[in-house]
Amino acid sequence: MRIITSTRITEKYGPGVLDIIKKLGPDVDVLDRYDFNHVKCHIDDINDDILIFGGPDVIPFGIMANPASDPDTEVQTDNPYACTKDPTYLIPDKVVGRLPDEQLNWNIDFIQAMVDHQLEFVTGKSPNKQWFNIVASVWKGISDYMHQAFKMTTQNVVPPTTSDTLPSNEYDGKLFSYINLHGTKQTPYYYGQQGGNYPVGLKPVHGAFKGGLVFAESCYGSYLNGRDRTMSIPLMALFSGCIGFVGS
Repeated sequence: MRIITSTRITEKYGPGVLDIIKKLGPDVDVLDRYDFNHVKCHIDDINDDILIFGGPDVIPFGIMANPASDPDTEVQTDNPYACTKDPTYLIPDKVVGRLPDEQLNWNIDFIQAMVDHQLEFVTGKSPNKQWFNIVASVWKGISDYMHQAFKMTTQNVVPPTTSDTLPSNEYDGKLFSYINLHGTKQTPYYYGQQGGNYPVGLKPVHGAFKGGLVFAESCYGSYLNGRDRTMSIPLMALFSGCIGFVGS
């Protein structure tokens, strides 16, 4: 695995941050130019799995035309870094992941905690078991299918469930979490829906999703621009010990 970051990370946290990052692996490339084209060319020449370290101000996302019928004409994505053969950047042929940092109010304790938690699961198996499943009422049909296909034990429908009534033991200790709620880039919350009612289903909660892998179908579910851990469910999850977060 090759870790890719840039001098922006040391500008934010000081040179000592590289010692923390290298705990994940010794092969760390610190780019002094981190515009998209330069990063893309650098990664294309690497015949190895790639871990991008840092948020979009450290290593930028690629900006692609949205292939879906959607009001957003462009999407921010790491997919181009994973595509060396497909000029449309839709079919990856390389493994690329990212461990982001905070965009506001950054502190090195976030980096240290995230790396330490990742190392826990490299050296040992997560004790977590089973699934956490939460879905907007309007999409309960697809959630029912997922519930049955993956033999999930519980299902939380929003509404009537809300972030204020959801007990923490629903997601604590779960190995996988399937989230099918609305998201927005205006707020850090995920929302349910029933008719014109959109109650908050999930908020950033310290300790949530520790030891688990999260799959979030929410729009802007992994939106990072201008966010810190208190303003982002995925950042708070990674800080709290989430193994990985899959979102858009």
